[in-house]
Amino acid sequence: FVRVKNGVSPTPLARDLIGPIREALGILDKTVKERAEFDPATSERAIHISMGDLAEVMILNGLVQTIRAESAGIRIHNYLTPRDSIPLKLTSGEIDFAIEPVVLNDTNLHSQRIVSDQFVCVLRKDHPVINHGLPIEDYVGLEHIQVSGRRSGAGFIDMVLYKLKRRRKVAVRVQHYLMTHSLLRDSDMAITVPRKFAQRVYGEAEFELLPLPFEAPALELWLHWHASVDDNPCNRWLREQLVASIDGTRHGSAS
Repeated sequence: FVRVKNGVSPTPLARDLIGPIREALGILDKTVKERAEFDPATSERAIHISMGDLAEVMILNGLVQTIRAESAGIRIHNYLTPRDSIPLKLTSGEIDFAIEPVVLNDTNLHSQRIVSDQFVCVLRKDHPVINHGLPIEDYVGLEHIQVSGRRSGAGFIDMVLYKLKRRRKVAVRVQHYLMTHSLLRDSDMAITVPRKFAQRVYGEAEFELLPLPFEAPALELWLHWHASVDDNPCNRWLREQLVASIDGTRHGSAS
């Protein structure tokens, strides 16, 4: 402010800040009220989640259907956040949840395992190898599709095989799973993915879902949220809906 004849007057900068400050105070007021009183039937907030496309296929449809059964106003936005940025994004509130295949080592975060699923090898129905089972020699002899956002590097299954002193041939490396359906259908290639994912993306009408011929840990997906919102009624309700969408149960509204 600057002094004028009859008192003080805001500077041009202060005038420019009036609108954004009022908007920020309005958002803060709305957030405080929503924390104190959350009703999914009337809430119109956006939920921001970070998860990759594999988790998206396994989780998102069920989550959307479960939430929309209780709330038509809540919107869901998913976009993948780099793993090393997740703690900061959760702290700032830029994202509400993160779903990762590992537990993030940060004391400010809470986590819960929401998926545990065994891997299977997916082949087209008339694949020649199916006639005599799938011993490990045949498995590593197949041409494999690997999905990874990185330019190079071993995948989870490759690390398991390395411990067995085995190596598979990765014939095609892609960034997303969208292309893999047609690749599998039109070739003798194979892909190794969690069973629930395979059932939803490929199905058992066109493809065989074979158990792996070696022991491999199950895929785990972990839900992460910030400790500061652990008792937040909205956050707690959303966690309940997410778990309900996976295990087939349904929780009531948060109180």
